[in-house]
Amino acid sequence: MITLEDVAGLAGLGPEEKFTTIEQLARRRLIDARMAAAGPNEYPEYDDFDYMVAVLAAAQEFEIEELASTELPGRGGSEWQERCQTFKDEASRVSLRLLYRHGTRRTTVALEGPTKEKISHWLKQAREEVQKADVSSEKKTRLFNLIDQLQAEVDRDRTPVQAAGALWLQICTYFGEGAKNALEPTVPYIERICGALGLAKQAEDAQPRELPPPKPPKRIEAQKTKSRGFDKPLDDEIPF
Repeated sequence: MITLEDVAGLAGLGPEEKFTTIEQLARRRLIDARMAAAGPNEYPEYDDFDYMVAVLAAAQEFEIEELASTELPGRGGSEWQERCQTFKDEASRVSLRLLYRHGTRRTTVALEGPTKEKISHWLKQAREEVQKADVSSEKKTRLFNLIDQLQAEVDRDRTPVQAAGALWLQICTYFGEGAKNALEPTVPYIERICGALGLAKQAEDAQPRELPPPKPPKRIEAQKTKSRGFDKPLDDEIPF
């Protein structure tokens, strides 16, 4: 679930940026819960339904028209999981689009060493899944190039927040072309990368900015007074 502490750092952001941040937080919760449920018969404490509850509420609160009218399914029956997964895919697309829109204000982030190592590890795992995927060599080459480009961005001093966008968008495109089952194993790694970038930027933005030292006040020199010439005889200044 999204807590009061999570949303405390949203002050000062616009509605669309607030939605994007909450969507990334909810996705991070989902990924962490899946990783914690190690056994095949273990159910995560936080699932697609919980994700949809949090993100749909944010979409309605911040008036994200593409998502706000979606109806929350009941947890049960035969279709609720599919509806939740469909909503998650759409919310991810909307969140990414809004991230692009506001990229001029939130462009890059300085990643700490451990975060860079995690992202590099996830990229390596994503590459391995692409290599095993039953897709054409052209698709694999395109994805390998995007993975290499993302790694290059991560290695920089500052990484674009939307750096994983091109890779994620390409994977979604291939999903639409019928390769969803083949490339599905790459999704958790791309999600973790997007979440790591978003959370790193949120943490950076929350840090107080150091103000430049105040300039010393400009000294005003005392005006020089003209001498009345008291060294001269007073009679010399009187014309009569």
